[in-house]
Amino acid sequence: MAHRNAASAIPLSTTAFGDVNNATFTALNSGGLADACFIIRIINDTDGDLLLSYDGGTTTHDRIASINAFTTEPHTLAVPLTQNRNGEITEWKNGQVVYGMYDGTAATTGNIYISGYDNQET
Repeated sequence: MAHRNAASAIPLSTTAFGDVNNATFTALNSGGLADACFIIRIINDTDGDLLLSYDGGTTTHDRIASINAFTTEPHTLAVPLTQNRNGEITEWKNGQVVYGMYDGTAATTGNIYISGYDNQET
């Protein structure tokens, strides 16, 4: 019998607008992703543009305009998240922390949300 997989959502992470600034990167999900995820979604529901870093704030990797969302879907990357060059599943690692910093003026309202989806064998 063939293996079957099902997507499983991880708990939603919420960061209030005032917990992030425009001078240094701040952990948006300080506990990290609860599981390895093949898709993560970051929703910037604040009135400030947001810069993202996935390496502890050393490098700026992405930007999300205010009141907007960013989803890492398989077709947005050069190597699909569902399978890498070696035929293995590629995922955001368990415990991955996403860092954010406002690009310019700090936000005055709203929240930042991170959700993710794991691929579990059924």
